Amino acid sequence: MELGPRGIRVNSIHPGFIETPMTASGPAAFRESNLLQIPLGRTGTPADVAPLVVFLMSDESSFISGAEIPVDGGQTAHVGAFPISQAIRGLRGPGRELDGRVAVVTGAASGIGLALAERFAAERMKVVLADVDQAQLDEAVRRLLASGAEALGVRTDVSVAADIDRLAARTVQEFGAAHVLCNNAGVDTGAPFSEIPLASWDWVFGVNFRGVLYGCRAFLPLIRAQGEEARLRWMTDNVSPPPRSGRPGI
Repeated sequence: MELGPRGIRVNSIHPGFIETPMTASGPAAFRESNLLQIPLGRTGTPADVAPLVVFLMSDESSFISGAEIPVDGGQTAHVGAFPISQAIRGLRGPGRELDGRVAVVTGAASGIGLALAERFAAERMKVVLADVDQAQLDEAVRRLLASGAEALGVRTDVSVAADIDRLAARTVQEFGAAHVLCNNAGVDTGAPFSEIPLASWDWVFGVNFRGVLYGCRAFLPLIRAQGEEARLRWMTDNVSPPPRSGRPGI
């Protein structure tokens, strides 16, 4: 509500079961139980999420703010509310204002985060990739640079406020601004609820909640100071909805 008058739109994407390295390491029974609950009959991929992100950054979504949008193949009641294919076709026409804008993506070295970074680069945006895994981060940045994109990698533990502050500073130092923040980094324990130790809960809470909080606190002052009302497209947390199998949706 407070950011709307400034032209800053805030939306939240909620992926369902997406095929990523994290979900691939989980129990097969967990994957199978989720698959049974998906009306479209398949699990999702990072490529299913990235077009929605670009849509929310485009002028075609200029009247969408405060939305919580599931990308889960019909697993929740809100599926089908947004004409994604039509919106992406619209991005190819005149009026797209993504060229040269700066996108920051956490958890960007693999999975959904990498798909987002690659899609942003394809839209000729400058991309800042943040991830805790230095080796994977270096490889992701190398791939983007090889494609001709402008990209920067910053090793970041999103559960540490000082790391997020450093990420914001490096972004401004390298590219002079930040127009899009994707709080994408997220973790899961891969264990039944009753078997999750408190230390794991601390880890999950640090990444999935505090990581989003720290990201917003570090980047919102920069975005406000820029005064580019038409430039910031969206900010999101990337937290999955609770599955019905009794496991926490984190």
